[in-house]
Amino acid sequence: MESFCTDFIDVFSDEQCTDLSSLVDKYDTTLLSLIDKHAPVKHRWITVRPKALWYTPELAEQKRIRRNLERKWRLTRLPSDRLRYVNQCNVVVNLIARLKSDYYSSIIEHHSYDQKMLFSTVNKLLQKSTPKRYPICHDNAALANSFGDFFSEKIDKIHHSLLAKQDAISNDLTLEPPTEISTSFYDFVEKPAADHNQYANFRPVSNPTLVSKIIEKSVAVQLTDYITKHHLDLSAAFEKVNHSILLSRLEQRFGVKGKVIQWIKSYLMDREQFVQIENFGDEKICPAESTTNLTVFFDQHLTMDEQVKKVCQASYYHLRNISKIRKYLSPKTAEIVIHAYITSKMDNCNSLLYGLPDYMINKRQSIQNAVAARVITLTKKWEHITPALKKLHWLPVKYRIIFKILLLVYKGLHGLAPTYIAELLHQRNYGSGVLRSSSQMLLMVPRTFPKNYGDRAFSIAGPKLWNDLPYSLKTSESVAIFKKNLKTYLFKDAF
Repeated sequence: MESFCTDFIDVFSDEQCTDLSSLVDKYDTTLLSLIDKHAPVKHRWITVRPKALWYTPELAEQKRIRRNLERKWRLTRLPSDRLRYVNQCNVVVNLIARLKSDYYSSIIEHHSYDQKMLFSTVNKLLQKSTPKRYPICHDNAALANSFGDFFSEKIDKIHHSLLAKQDAISNDLTLEPPTEISTSFYDFVEKPAADHNQYANFRPVSNPTLVSKIIEKSVAVQLTDYITKHHLDLSAAFEKVNHSILLSRLEQRFGVKGKVIQWIKSYLMDREQFVQIENFGDEKICPAESTTNLTVFFDQHLTMDEQVKKVCQASYYHLRNISKIRKYLSPKTAEIVIHAYITSKMDNCNSLLYGLPDYMINKRQSIQNAVAARVITLTKKWEHITPALKKLHWLPVKYRIIFKILLLVYKGLHGLAPTYIAELLHQRNYGSGVLRSSSQMLLMVPRTFPKNYGDRAFSIAGPKLWNDLPYSLKTSESVAIFKKNLKTYLFKDAF
């Protein structure tokens, strides 16, 4: 400590300048190097133990017993004491696993239809932090300008609404503040549980340097003491009154003059603001090989390869995370989480994948196999996956695509789908003759060219698949009955 004080005094004793701004710059540039020299940074691992809602008095008692057995074993070093200690460790581990499983399973089951609460619970299990979210904008530069305009307009509105406020006080003030103040930096902080698309839900937070905080605090203490001593009232004035009016009142009625008024003026006047979002800069514009529409990726040749790749990447990411917390979930709650995070992604617009090569469908099928085997049923890697899929009553990926297309056809024929879907379906025209097939509710299948692309269109695939269904399935009375019978029909065909 003595050597640090000596070096610190030597550095500042060489400077003859008494200007505070120069001293602040000197302080900022030399103090860090002195601290690194005498107190280098050391890294230590710190265990963060947040409050666990599943923690119970029973667990606390078992952990207390474990600590006592550990102390006894370390004291005696007897094999019998070590065995009791190890057994108690297993009791504590199993109890923690059971308490976590019961707690989180009950939350997931209770909020199975509340996606927000479901995702929040899984994020807590994974200890994931909430990412930064900003209002929707086409680029960061425009978003930064929007933030700047919003807060500038907000300040102008406050100033115009408070122009009539006046204070009538006059006294003298003598203190010696600096003539300048260091720059402050601001972060935009989103209010908790607020809509991130509203600019009003963000607030600027000042992050000035350490020296600036010390100087401002020193001046604030002196100014507050002066106001208290002379029984003055400045309630909310410094925050809301117009700066020009404030400076005028301070000088004419408060008696704030000389360096004091100069410092306050430099603090309030001729200030500039700059908004920066995620270090935006000039970007080179290049043609894109793929684009998105309704969360679906389309490449330039409509091979859907990019869509399959993106869904597989996202699914495997969530699968790895869910595998980490699987031990805390029951099979039922694990299935709920899988449907929320993975199945919903795989089923989204999956009818666009009809007619793709088998190797692309197999990529998505491997995800379903991994989900069914490793996460829900805990089937071993070397065991066959078909019994697991049968137990869960899940349709393979290929048949899930067919299920989606046939459901759209049924809704289109019964006026339950949008008009643009119904217009693609037409009953087969038999002319003047009456054939046995005329009572089978068959649809007309247009000719296509080329076959590899044309047969994937809904206007072709839908009627083809519909015509292959049994008549009893086509005449289902409601959507619910049709979905139930269709899944049974496809399930028998798949297995």
